[in-house]
Amino acid sequence: MKPSGEDQAAPAAGPWEECFQAAVQLALRAGQIIRKALTEEKRVSTKTSAADLVTETDHLVEDLIISELRERFPSHRFIAEEAAASGAKCVLTHSPTWIIDPIDGTCNFVHRFPTVAVSIGFAVRQEVRVWPRSPGPLPGLPLAILPFWLQPLCAWFAVCPVP
Repeated sequence: MKPSGEDQAAPAAGPWEECFQAAVQLALRAGQIIRKALTEEKRVSTKTSAADLVTETDHLVEDLIISELRERFPSHRFIAEEAAASGAKCVLTHSPTWIIDPIDGTCNFVHRFPTVAVSIGFAVRQEVRVWPRSPGPLPGLPLAILPFWLQPLCAWFAVCPVP
């Protein structure tokens, strides 16, 4: 028996379908950028401690996601990990808000371990509506894009071919 939702398309996200589709597309694009950068030399700096790393790719991916979403949804707010680390004010309000971790697993990324994710969440009235995520592979598999998404009380995933 397959896990719930395997090999099935995710259901429509209701009134937030356009946001859901935008997030999925951006998570996949970001995943491709990360996959390409995985084997390259990285400029690494620290945030709050020696174990709290950030790379140029973190900033590149976060900037891509925010700029694309801001262009499509100019009235929405953003809470993003690297912007927050730089001192940006991050408050979850009742307004439509995107919550972004451009490379979830930066330490793995820095050490070229291909288990990382792009996390893009979307909340309205302080409740998460959709959370597409483009994680790395299962242990032992080559780096791939394995998107999955969550909605209240439900989860789906799909394996996408990697060019």
